[in-house]
Amino acid sequence: MLVKNIFAIGESDENFIKQHLISLDEGASHIDFIEAVLYFDDNNAFLEINYDYSYQEIERTPRYLVDRRTGQFVRGGFEDNYPEFMNKFNITKASYKSKKVYKTTDIDRLLGK
Repeated sequence: MLVKNIFAIGESDENFIKQHLISLDEGASHIDFIEAVLYFDDNNAFLEINYDYSYQEIERTPRYLVDRRTGQFVRGGFEDNYPEFMNKFNITKASYKSKKVYKTTDIDRLLGK
């Protein structure tokens, strides 16, 4: 039953995505979200958020990854420090069974902008 709830596509997905968007948005001086994608396979679900970020005249386009099952997350630039996490993410992204894509307008709606 728990697995079914984890992988169900619907309002709970939007709440999950919104939680992580808000977390990123609150800690940044200037952030522009590009896309949020939930990837699902038989065993895993991962969230990938791509965004533009500028701080003290430094501009970057990092990503933020979350394992939905464990809650573990990795911010861009630290991916090499988590090879097991990245391996699971890369396998899921390469062989997903379904995915849910949120573009900029969808993200703005989730954040109430």
